[in-house]
Amino acid sequence: MVKYPGAGEAGFCRARKRKGTMLGRYYRKYKWFISHYRRGYAIGIIALLLSYALYLLPPWVVGNIADGIVENTMTVRELILWLVGLVAVVAANYIVAGTWEYYIFNAGDEIAKLARSRIFKKILGQSPPFFVHNTTGSLMGKATNDVEGLSEFAGFGVMAFFDATIWPAALIVIMLTISWQLTLLTCLTLPALIIISKRIATVLYRKYDSAQEAFDQMNQSVLEGVAGIRVVRAYHTEEHEKTKFAVSSDHLYKENMELDRYRLLYGVISSLVPGIAFVLSLGMGVYLISTGALTPGALLSFVFYIGMLTWPMMSIGEFANSSQAAEASMDRINELLSYPEDVVDYDDPQPVPAEASIRFASFSFEYPEIEANNPTLHAVKGTESNNALVNDAEVSVAADNNVPTNAAENNVTENNISENNGRRTAGLFDISFALEAGQTLGVVGPVGAGKSTLLKQILHLYPLPENSVFYGGLPLERIRIVELRQQIAFVPQISFLFSRTVRENIMLGATDAMLADGSAAERLEQVLDIADFRKDLPQLPEGIESLAGEKGIALSGGQKQRICIARALMKKDASLLILDDCLSAVDALTEEHTLRELRRERAGKTTIIATHRLSSIYHADLILVLDKGRIVA
Repeated sequence: MVKYPGAGEAGFCRARKRKGTMLGRYYRKYKWFISHYRRGYAIGIIALLLSYALYLLPPWVVGNIADGIVENTMTVRELILWLVGLVAVVAANYIVAGTWEYYIFNAGDEIAKLARSRIFKKILGQSPPFFVHNTTGSLMGKATNDVEGLSEFAGFGVMAFFDATIWPAALIVIMLTISWQLTLLTCLTLPALIIISKRIATVLYRKYDSAQEAFDQMNQSVLEGVAGIRVVRAYHTEEHEKTKFAVSSDHLYKENMELDRYRLLYGVISSLVPGIAFVLSLGMGVYLISTGALTPGALLSFVFYIGMLTWPMMSIGEFANSSQAAEASMDRINELLSYPEDVVDYDDPQPVPAEASIRFASFSFEYPEIEANNPTLHAVKGTESNNALVNDAEVSVAADNNVPTNAAENNVTENNISENNGRRTAGLFDISFALEAGQTLGVVGPVGAGKSTLLKQILHLYPLPENSVFYGGLPLERIRIVELRQQIAFVPQISFLFSRTVRENIMLGATDAMLADGSAAERLEQVLDIADFRKDLPQLPEGIESLAGEKGIALSGGQKQRICIARALMKKDASLLILDDCLSAVDALTEEHTLRELRRERAGKTTIIATHRLSSIYHADLILVLDKGRIVA
């Protein structure tokens, strides 16, 4: 048997130990993006620092003008020169500020694009065990809310970091040149703000993480309810779904309110501390003017600088909010990205053989992580009627993506469940047979016998024991996965269609070469006849250009099955065609016509058909009868 990684194993669970300094953690987590966007950050940060310098000039200029007017030492010509210089500084700062805003805030959009691409690429490269540990709602949450957290930190958070460190340091230096007494009095409140910020930031991390998990739960509840709306209505469980959604929505509301309380507390403290500093400094400044230690113009400049210091004090809180949200989001995304692929190519993969001969040698298999208390099993046993509704639309998605999410897809039934150290698993046991290239294999058996499970092994969707499954004489695990699947045309048991037209759904099966040489259009006409779907076109509102609806909701079960068959047959040169009980919803005459055309089309090519009907495979060269995961005839 093959061992699968579990969600709780080391390396696959979310990193919760936050070791090292804050900046060190952030650098390690964002190093991949900093390397990618280093030029943009360099330009943006240089422009930001230059903007700081330009921002410092106007208060100093105003102070000098005020002193010159009060002391009656400034001429009109000097005043005009000072004002022209002030206007020039403001204009230059406008250009510089626009530069840093463009490059730094653009980083947020850039990291969002890269992160979503990485997440989607990771999802596409995963095998079914991955989806046992990651629900659709969780994946959607990571690709939306968590990515938005990263985006905000990469742009606004970086600005807030410099505003909370470099900018106040520059202000304090120039304030020292005016009055060290006022500067010292102003800075007395900073340590308290820093200590409070550090403590609240730790709590914010936990609150952000809890809020994101609550969002995942609500997201999953909505996705399941919408995808399975027909089943919900059929079983009249609308009230149950409303209650389930209300519970998850209320949980999200409470988590967000708890988070907002801490953010509000932080905002109040960030605003209060600089306010106290302003009042103290103003009072001390008046006293220093009365003693002659400070000029009115110098106090005016200092008051401007105190006003400028208000935002840096508040930006400490903004940076803490943004950074803690981003760190929680990055940990959740890293949890996803660090999950290892279960099915990967060997270091030296072999090209796929031209001939599709199949051989199983004492092969055994069991699905990973199917526990006795799994809701999937409850769905089969019927012990929890409200939670056990089989979501037909969700099954469709799982089937086409080969994700074991429910009983129908996993063939998890009481007949196909064995005991393994107290864990109940579904699978195959000691399977051995050989199919020569060009032959047809028929696989029959009751529901849950393991027919679909057997077919999925040929697609190499799960890790395989070495030298147990052979394709074209080579061990299947040694063949390059992409090439193998390119040579296989597969029609899943549960038909899945995209929300596109009928034509587009069928054309998805066309190869790049067919699209390039224009042969795809001709092949489309052929597969419509083979799948016996041409007779259905007049019934559709716009014929072949009719929209299939989300997951094919606008079509009947038989129509969806035949569209899926046509899509698979677009791969005209496929060495192997696998049909997984894909004619169960059509009438006998349509099935007979389709199978007859398939025999003609696939003459001399390897074909595997899994079905419940013996009439569908009477022409097969080899027939296997499965029961409880074993070959019984």
